[in-house]
Amino acid sequence: MSSPFTMQAGLFSCRSQPSPFTRTMATYWLRFPLVGDKVMRNGMVAYRNGWSMEATGRQDRIEREVVYPVSQDHLWAVLTEPKHLNGWFTDKGTDIDLRIGGQIEFHFSYETCRAIVVGLDPITYLAWRWRPGSGEDPARPLEDQGPLTLVEFTLTAVPDGTHLRVVESGFAALTSERFAIAFGENSGGWDDCLRSIGEWLQSGGAAA
Repeated sequence: MSSPFTMQAGLFSCRSQPSPFTRTMATYWLRFPLVGDKVMRNGMVAYRNGWSMEATGRQDRIEREVVYPVSQDHLWAVLTEPKHLNGWFTDKGTDIDLRIGGQIEFHFSYETCRAIVVGLDPITYLAWRWRPGSGEDPARPLEDQGPLTLVEFTLTAVPDGTHLRVVESGFAALTSERFAIAFGENSGGWDDCLRSIGEWLQSGGAAA
């Protein structure tokens, strides 16, 4: 299995149990009252999700947007430094070669997942490709186990902190069997990961 989004109680999550989002149309609100001495407007962080369709009729991408009340370089560190990734994403550490073509290894108690860095603009943009869902063979090059999906993180400074946009695309190219597993895993997984980032920031573990 190559996804860091693990099944718990029939739902998929990243490190922790599924989050109690309040749904209003296509907008979610994630309660996040304090980070240090900063308070978000109305004590909330705006959270949006979305998807798009390809000609196959299948959803091709997962899109999430959150505003965190921290600086852009602070959030960049949370997304790219192993000491922080172990706080909200992995549970056994991360090895990351942060350069184009560099490899990332996300270590979990049940497996290690690999990714290849394909886009990098420090503090504003990070992109990697990985094999979504189950079935990665650790003995084979990741590039030979496609189609791989593209995961993109875009960070933008805003008055309330930093706007983070996460997009994972390329699901429409998967076989029907792989799509059925991977899209569900990763859609729920990104929900929980973004909540976990908020909890990590709130806990003080991500102090700059």
